[in-house]
Amino acid sequence: MSTSSLATSIKERIESNITGCVSVEVKTVDASSGKYAVIIVASAFQGVPLIQRHRAVQGLFEKELQDGSIHALEINAKPPPPAAAA
Repeated sequence: MSTSSLATSIKERIESNITGCVSVEVKTVDASSGKYAVIIVASAFQGVPLIQRHRAVQGLFEKELQDGSIHALEINAKPPPPAAAA
């Protein structure tokens, strides 16, 4: 699988499995060594501790992390900011 298609696959899997995704950004940090970074903003993360957010995302890529196609996955998972008061 090419680097760009793996990055696209990462984004699609997150959007399909994490409820209320507002935005998903995937960056290829180092394609030759399989390092990626994701920034996810999703309502599903509201009130969820950081470690649980990371485990939820990492669990989506267990196979790829084990077989080495993804060597490292930097995760920034957060809820959307509170709506501005009117």
